[in-house]
Amino acid sequence: MRGHDGAIHSLSLQDEQFLRIGPSIVVSRENLTNDVLFMPIEGTQPKIQVSESEWLIPEWFEKGSEYVIARGDSGSAFCPSSEAIAEVNATGDWQRDLSDRSAILVPAGQTGNATLRFPPSGWLALCEGTTMFASYKVVEGPDVMVDPGTLESRMPGGEFSIVNRENASIPISLDWTGDAVAWDNWKSWAPAEVPAMSSVTANASVHGDPPALWAAWVTADEDGITLHFAARSWGRHDADSHPRHRLNRRGAPRRPLGH
Repeated sequence: MRGHDGAIHSLSLQDEQFLRIGPSIVVSRENLTNDVLFMPIEGTQPKIQVSESEWLIPEWFEKGSEYVIARGDSGSAFCPSSEAIAEVNATGDWQRDLSDRSAILVPAGQTGNATLRFPPSGWLALCEGTTMFASYKVVEGPDVMVDPGTLESRMPGGEFSIVNRENASIPISLDWTGDAVAWDNWKSWAPAEVPAMSSVTANASVHGDPPALWAAWVTADEDGITLHFAARSWGRHDADSHPRHRLNRRGAPRRPLGH
């Protein structure tokens, strides 16, 4: 299968492990009814990046009902029976170590200032009872999040927040590809950096003609944060005719992020 930049980030269907489901595959056999297959794509589970084996529960994880945070080193994410899980005292500052196959019960309406300690690997699941409402692959990297959404997932059109949970500022750059390179009717904006332990507002949207399929998503690595923007005009089926453009993160002249 072949796809353009941004296509995989735009997939809306997910399986029970929150992997994105690819386009339908039709299997045709002579004198038999066609079979239609929907298959999850490896590596597309939402991701949490952990720095120095510590992760702060974000304030937007607070819910009106109690929920469980479960963790495992390997295998598929699952929700343990909540009957044997101790409820944490989530007021003020608190910390917990999450080992393999461990879980904590977070009370309704409370997260406090919580730090969880676990290795940068495996998975993290959020559960109501035995029903999993979110699952994340845990990897090592800068502790950066977006709200709403997750890293490497399509952002909603308009404004969203990029949250730097590290103790140092992180630069932001813009990467755009496909028909977006030649357009003047899209807007993608963010400041040059995110200060330590703070958030900034970014924007990604398309206005007017030509209509297009487009996607914006955020990644973060040791070099900084990148806001990606990819687009394809309606009716385009040929290979990309425009090169990829990328803003230099450090020192070199930059295209204004308010384009």
